[in-house]
Amino acid sequence: MLYLLQTQLYGLMMLGIYFIFLRNHRSYSWNRFYLLMSCVVPFLLPFAKIPSLLDTLPAVTPLEAIRLDEVVIGNLLRSDNEWEKYLIVLYWAVAAILLTRLLLKLLRVYKVLSTYKFKETASGILLATNTGIGPGSFGRYVFLPGVDAEAAILKHETAHVHKKHSLDVVLLEVLRVVFWPCLHLYFAERELKITHEFEADGVAALSDNAYTDVLLNSVFSTQNFALTHTFIHHPIKRRIKMLQKNESRTKVRTLTLGSAVMTLLFIGGIAYLQSCKGKPKEMPTANKGRTATANEQQEMKEENGVWNYVEQMPVSKVSVPEYLGANIKYPEYAKKNRIEGRVVLKFVIDENGNINSVEAVKSPDASLTEEAIRVVKSMPRWEPGKHDGKAVKVSFFLPISFKLS
Repeated sequence: MLYLLQTQLYGLMMLGIYFIFLRNHRSYSWNRFYLLMSCVVPFLLPFAKIPSLLDTLPAVTPLEAIRLDEVVIGNLLRSDNEWEKYLIVLYWAVAAILLTRLLLKLLRVYKVLSTYKFKETASGILLATNTGIGPGSFGRYVFLPGVDAEAAILKHETAHVHKKHSLDVVLLEVLRVVFWPCLHLYFAERELKITHEFEADGVAALSDNAYTDVLLNSVFSTQNFALTHTFIHHPIKRRIKMLQKNESRTKVRTLTLGSAVMTLLFIGGIAYLQSCKGKPKEMPTANKGRTATANEQQEMKEENGVWNYVEQMPVSKVSVPEYLGANIKYPEYAKKNRIEGRVVLKFVIDENGNINSVEAVKSPDASLTEEAIRVVKSMPRWEPGKHDGKAVKVSFFLPISFKLS
C-alpha cells in the first residue's frame, strides 16, 4: 500500500513538471519521452538509494548501541489479517478484469486487421482500403474507410507507424493493468495520445498548407476502435491551435532544459531523502558481539560494577523480538480501557548471563509494566559480556510498544 502511495505521489509530481514546462509546447519528441518516463520512473523511484551516502552516514554512539530494537506488541485481531487477504484478492481480481479487457481489445484489433487485405507501400506501411473504419493505424497497419484518402491524412497515419506510437499505447495499457489504482497513469495516457497526434500533425502539415481544413472536414466522418490511432483524435481545438502556434527554437530548448533540470533535481532529491532513511552502520547489539575500537573503549563507563558498554557485548541465545512477541499477552485491563503506549525497561545481564534488576524507566500504565517485566525476566540465559577477557555486568534499555488494533 505504501509503495502505491509513493508511486502515485511521484507520478503526479512528475506530471506537475510536465504541465508547467511542456504541455502545449512544440517539443513533441521530448514531451513524448517525458510522459513515458513519468509513467515508468515513479515505479522505480521508491527503490532509489545513493550507496555512497548510505556508507557515510554517522554510526550510532555506544550509548545508542545498548538500546535494543523496539518491540511492538499489538492486540491484532484475526479479521485484520483476513481483510488484508481480501484486499490483495480484490486488487488482483480487478487487475485480472483489466487484463481480460485488454486482451479482448487486442483480439478485436487482430480480427479487424485479419479481415482485410493489406498491401505494403513504398513508405513501408501495410495499407488496407474500404475497411469502413478509420482513417487509423496500429503497428505497421494503416486502414482507410474508403478507396482513397487525402494525402495529408495518409502522411499523418504513416507518421504514427514510423514513430511506433502503438508501442507507447500498449505499454500504458499494460501498466494500467498492473498498477490500476495509480491515477497518474490515466492523466499521462491522455496527454501521451494527444502528443502522438501533435507529432503526426506536425509531419503531415509540412506537406499541406490546408491541413487545418482537412482536420475540420473529417471531424464527423470518422469511425474508430480501441488501441488504434485514429486520424481525428479530440480535442480538435488543441490540435489546430498547436498547428498554428509559432514558438522560437530558443524557447522550446529553454523549456526542455528546464523540465530536464527540474526532473533530475526531483529524482536526485527523492533518492537523497530515501538514502538518509537508510540504516546507519552497524554497531554491536545484544545479538551481535565484537571487539570495541579504541575510540569506543574511551566512552565505556562503569557504575557500581555495571558497564553500559564493553568490548564484547552480551548475546541473547534467542531472538529478543520473536521471544517477546510470542510470550507477551496484552493485559485485559489495558485492552478494556484502550490503553496504549511505550514501556521502556532497563535490565542488567550479569557475569553468568542471567537477567537481573529489571525495572521500568517509562510506562503509560502499571498493567503494561507488569506484563513486560514478567516476560523479560523469563527470557533464557544470555551469553555474558566481557571486558579485558573477564565476564562483567552490562545494562540494556529495551523499548516495548503496546498498540491496539
